[in-house]
Amino acid sequence: MVYRHYEIRPCVEDDTGATCNLVGEQQWSDEIGDYVCTAEAALAAAEEYRVKHPGCGDVFWTLYGHDGEELTQAIGDFVSFAAAMEVMNSILAPMAEARDAIRTGLLSTALSCADDLDDIINQSTNELRL
Repeated sequence: MVYRHYEIRPCVEDDTGATCNLVGEQQWSDEIGDYVCTAEAALAAAEEYRVKHPGCGDVFWTLYGHDGEELTQAIGDFVSFAAAMEVMNSILAPMAEARDAIRTGLLSTALSCADDLDDIINQSTNELRL
């Protein structure tokens, strides 16, 4: 699976062990000019779910990777939205640096970012660690 984008959602585990993830009601964003799902609305939906389903555990946050089509895979669970966001931003940081280097047209910086991406790929795709 190739992740085309990432998403963080609040989740609640019910008394049967099933996990429910929630999105919440979409809200208008003047900044974006469209309806969006916010972490606050999703958390409110998760808390509402807990009230309606006694026996649920605490709300936790899950980072998901999406393939851009239909498949979604949980990457990790976190105690807070901020913790999940920190991990997601860490995953995205090398790609953002490479994107910025390409956009600025600085070949030496772009090549350095490409080398960094190579290092990340090479260190992450084998069982050996340097």
